[in-house]
Amino acid sequence: MTTSTLRFLAILALVFVFVPSQAQDFYQWDKIQEIRITFPRDNWSSILERMKDAGQEQRMTATIDINGKSFEGAGVRFKGNSSFKSVRKGGAVKLPFNIKIDYKDKGQEIDGGYETIKLSNCFRDPSFIREVLSYEIARKYLPASQCNFAKLYINGEYFGIYANTESVDKPLLKRNFGEKDGTFVKCDPEWQLTAPKTCDAGDKASLMYLGKDPRCYMPNYELKSDSGWGSFINFVEALNDESKSLENYLMIDQTLWMHAFNNVLVNLDSYTGRLSHNYYMYQDASGCFSPVMWDFNLSLGGFRFDGNGEPLDNEGLQTLSPYVHFKNKNKKRPLIVNLLSNATYRKMYIAHIKTILDENFSDGQFEARAKEIHDFIREEVKNDPVKLYSDADFEKNLNAS
Repeated sequence: MTTSTLRFLAILALVFVFVPSQAQDFYQWDKIQEIRITFPRDNWSSILERMKDAGQEQRMTATIDINGKSFEGAGVRFKGNSSFKSVRKGGAVKLPFNIKIDYKDKGQEIDGGYETIKLSNCFRDPSFIREVLSYEIARKYLPASQCNFAKLYINGEYFGIYANTESVDKPLLKRNFGEKDGTFVKCDPEWQLTAPKTCDAGDKASLMYLGKDPRCYMPNYELKSDSGWGSFINFVEALNDESKSLENYLMIDQTLWMHAFNNVLVNLDSYTGRLSHNYYMYQDASGCFSPVMWDFNLSLGGFRFDGNGEPLDNEGLQTLSPYVHFKNKNKKRPLIVNLLSNATYRKMYIAHIKTILDENFSDGQFEARAKEIHDFIREEVKNDPVKLYSDADFEKNLNAS
């Protein structure tokens, strides 16, 4: 058993010991939460849109009521890329939100220790269940957010049902790693930013080595911790240098679980796919980095680009090779190619794929669970006055794209 595997299992054991049962209450899957946002101004939407268009992460202060409990001084902004821009362009009003409960009061949190939540409008997911179902599977094998459903009211107006997801931030890190103050990097391009011309060319947040200058990484990676560019760049350099012992820099087993999950669930809006994004890297006390995935609204084939050219058709999605990028030695995906080039890691990866399939997809398990969640939210979806898709789309999308 490798050193990184032992480290991973030790951390996982601590997680099971120290996670309080209370933490499950707000994210109990079969309880639809009620969230009410009260803004002090009626033109809240235009204000939030201007902030979003300016590329700012400023927030508008609001009062948030969650299941009858009030939180003053919370901060709200729109979130998302296509889920915001495409929906707004189409004239719909069901936009996605990011709500920071401790925006003004740093000691304020939702029961269970949650500080920031994200409300997804289920863009390109007529079934409404992709995120809840995918996070449920991911949490069996990896650090991943809690997720369920919430009904949203804004200044008294009903905006329907949303996927309600825990933000990847310090409470999640503390729960999964037993700590929260290590180097923490969001791996997601800021499309409006450009690197200095002296930097090597990379490919989005794919962890290609671009030299020692942090400015070369800033357009594609955001340092969320107070410091850590040096340790992150050292990790990226080691990933791309065959002479380095990668186990000293990366939790290998956890990374292989991420790749296995992305492959089995055809989650291509991820490191694997064309945009190579939607994950974080966290360095724990061992000095090793671990991936933390997020944003599963396009999992289960909702995004068709694997990063190797044309979009995949349904057959291509269904027969996605477990060796995508590895078989053609794609230098733009070192976190896949350089790990799978090791025969032991490759066997571990295939074993993880088999485990995910056996534990979630054999004997009709997946279909039964999907139907259970789908049935649970059916009436709320039908009563959603501003949903992006029809009731017929909701019913059809359970079994067809």
